[in-house]
Amino acid sequence: MRRPATGAAAALHDLRVALLVGLALLGLRAWPRALGPEVWQEDGVRNLAGVITDGAATLVEPVNGYLLLLPKLITWIAASVSFTHYPAISIGLGWAATLAVVVLLACAPLRLRGGVLLAAAALLVPTDAEVFGLPLYTMWWAAVALMAIVFWAPGAGGGRLRAAVIVLASLSSPACLLVLPLHWLRALSLRTRRDEVALAVLATVCAAAQLAVLTSQALPFAEGVPGLGPRALLATVPVFLGAYLSGTLAPFLAWPAGLAMLGIVVAGLWADPRNPVGWALAYLWAATVLMAIGRVDIATIHPVTAGPRYFFLPFVVSGWMLLQIAFASPSRALRWIAWPLLAASAANAVPVLWRTHEPLHWGMHVASCARFEGWVVPIQSDGIRAHAWRMPLTGEQCRRMLASDPFRATDAFAGSPFRFAGTAAEDPDSSRLATVDALLAGSAAGSDYDSRASGVPSLGATLIHGTYGEPGTQAGAVRLRLRRGDQVWYRSEPYARHQHIVIEGLEARFASPRPVTRDWTLLDFSNSALPDAFTVAFVDGDGGADGAEGRGEWSAVALRAR
Repeated sequence: MRRPATGAAAALHDLRVALLVGLALLGLRAWPRALGPEVWQEDGVRNLAGVITDGAATLVEPVNGYLLLLPKLITWIAASVSFTHYPAISIGLGWAATLAVVVLLACAPLRLRGGVLLAAAALLVPTDAEVFGLPLYTMWWAAVALMAIVFWAPGAGGGRLRAAVIVLASLSSPACLLVLPLHWLRALSLRTRRDEVALAVLATVCAAAQLAVLTSQALPFAEGVPGLGPRALLATVPVFLGAYLSGTLAPFLAWPAGLAMLGIVVAGLWADPRNPVGWALAYLWAATVLMAIGRVDIATIHPVTAGPRYFFLPFVVSGWMLLQIAFASPSRALRWIAWPLLAASAANAVPVLWRTHEPLHWGMHVASCARFEGWVVPIQSDGIRAHAWRMPLTGEQCRRMLASDPFRATDAFAGSPFRFAGTAAEDPDSSRLATVDALLAGSAAGSDYDSRASGVPSLGATLIHGTYGEPGTQAGAVRLRLRRGDQVWYRSEPYARHQHIVIEGLEARFASPRPVTRDWTLLDFSNSALPDAFTVAFVDGDGGADGAEGRGEWSAVALRAR
């Protein structure tokens, strides 16, 4: 019979298992972010914009009221490597940071029982996949690492690693303030060990830095939060405990599921009252819940549809509490009950394992930005293109970032031929609007679809019926002969699956965007790579052999009268 591995061989085996499980579960939850990397939320409009403007100095600039050192480090490193491929590099670094926490949970000498299952409990929390696979949300994983190291086995060494985690994680998450009391309880219980006192002092210094930033700003707490009254505290039972077991599969069971969770946790503490691990986890659960409902109204948040990130830490701790009961409770009955509850939480995560997103085409926007005086780069907010945030950049900023990018695209691709210069509601300067003389023979003409019933909007222009055609027809095109710098009013509805804007003869050099603009939007054809004169075609594809696929789509342009 083969003897079990010991020493270095056992550690290597544990590392391999941790990486295998971590990659599998993280891949399961975040594969759309890996296959279609994008820039998300504050990682773009705050962190990346800060790197472009201020360089490394942005690392100490707070975001939403607190320091975010780890996400900002990822952003700074990725942008320094390649602006063109920033989304893929930053997401890859975000994955690496998450896997580092997974390895810590699975392999570190913790008093928490469960090993790799501690990491699995964090990766399988039954929430929307918001916090998985994105550099911005490594702040939440930093908090997980910070909570884990307070359970480090006494005398197991690792002081330098723990110090590094304390510094990096504390300066990346306000959760350091919640964990600080446990550092001092640990130091006091092990007061003969100077290293434990030193680590508690280090944690205090880092927490003080985070607190100083928090208190120096107008904190972005939600308006109208009802506070931590009895109703809010009572609601934590179904909202945080019940949702962990049944929130996605059977939300109507939130109260009984919550009471079941509360009951087994209380019973676990009662059965093993001298075990400090159980009490420390109960404290962390209460502290993370209070941190969440102190910021947002408990009546409005939901683990899938509204603020799922606020459930991440309480759900992680919930899984750890069940694992301690399952592995170490002196009560055999409680151990048998804990395993089905863990299985229920894992099953509860199945309907929300991942979420997809609409592409925003980062590479096209980067190439375009360098060709215009200014450009607005869309940034993902919730995965829906129409809800994208806006990151305005100057052409000089983009050219500077690309000049130091060894992996930049060649000059053969010039991005979008036009930029959005404003909507009719914004009343942009349309002094360079092309005239109807630009219309080439063979183009459809008339009013746009809505104007058939509502009349022509006041744009100082004559409407050219573009691509909708008469009833029963599904294909059409408007072809214009323009000069670089000309502008055209454009609109399309309700989507743009078969709409294209093509620079004829230069299809390989320029992108063919398919914008959906329900309001009249001014297209400014001022890309510096355009020739002095060119032909642009606004094309409606036929949507298949019978046109059924594209039925209902349309787009139109508006030109100045002679």
